[in-house]
Amino acid sequence: MNRPIILQRRRPRPSQTASPALALFLVLALSALASCGGNQTAPMRQGRPGRPGMMMGGPFERTVLLNDLWFIQSSAKVKAGGEAISQPGFKIEGWYPAEVPSTVMGTLVQNGLYHDVFVGENLKSVSPEPFQTSWWYRREFVVPPGPATKNVRLEFDGINYRANVWLNGKKVADASELYGAFRRFSVDVTQAASPGDKNVLAVEVFPPRKGEFTIGFVDWNPKPPDDDMGLWREVRVRTTGEVAIDYPFVMTKLDLEAYKEARLTVTAELRNNADARVSGTLEGRVDSATFKEDVTLEPRETRKVVLTPDAHPELILKDPKVWWTYDLGKPDLYTLSLVFRRTVSKE
Repeated sequence: MNRPIILQRRRPRPSQTASPALALFLVLALSALASCGGNQTAPMRQGRPGRPGMMMGGPFERTVLLNDLWFIQSSAKVKAGGEAISQPGFKIEGWYPAEVPSTVMGTLVQNGLYHDVFVGENLKSVSPEPFQTSWWYRREFVVPPGPATKNVRLEFDGINYRANVWLNGKKVADASELYGAFRRFSVDVTQAASPGDKNVLAVEVFPPRKGEFTIGFVDWNPKPPDDDMGLWREVRVRTTGEVAIDYPFVMTKLDLEAYKEARLTVTAELRNNADARVSGTLEGRVDSATFKEDVTLEPRETRKVVLTPDAHPELILKDPKVWWTYDLGKPDLYTLSLVFRRTVSKE
């Protein structure tokens, strides 16, 4: 999982010159790699080439971005339910091709059902009635095979407003739990997914109800008739080993006087997907510096791990390369690699 974090310096005003007092920060491109042993290829993102960090002898998780090859249709025109829609061979004649992120109204405009909606007040002529019911998003995909498929998750970065989710004929998430336009969801679909085979995902999206906190509009950006219903941010399928590394983050404290030292604090959430206790070592690398910390996780435990420069002097970088704006220097980058290596019992 590659996650660049850019902490920019402030550009000086014309009356200022670059000086140590300016807020200048390192940039770290994060690459969190979850593993429990075995070999696996570099992380993959469909349609978006990955830039893996250093493997350090451990396998990589895999992530596939589900951004195209979707089809949508109103539930008013579909007699079948999620169990049938999420099965291979389901007939989708009359469904509309879609991409994600998208809204229902935006997709219909792209398919030519509505014309010139941005001209004058034409948007007001679109009836809201077709959008007062739920709409289906359907997509077929392949779960990447490999050693690190002990846990498979669907990740939704933005659903407006609530959704039922079906995978391969099984309901894996309910609208009573998946709701809120600005929330992110991670759904465990390990039992329903078929690594290496065709999988069928069906998401029934419901529009926001009156009074629910959703995407707002102002007079210069008119409210659409679908209330922005849809999968309006990315959807991914992610496979990991027994222990997954989530939300890696680096806080940088840079010596602003001489730029001679940078103290890094690395945090990440370790999630044990197994029903048994797991012990191992969280290992990391920044440039040539390596560090590690032993961790034991109880069954299904999620724990935030914090590695400080006080406990791990390797996180103190001497003479660090700094990310400068183009007019002041070279925008250097570092890569953080994290891997969890399970302790193998000698019994």
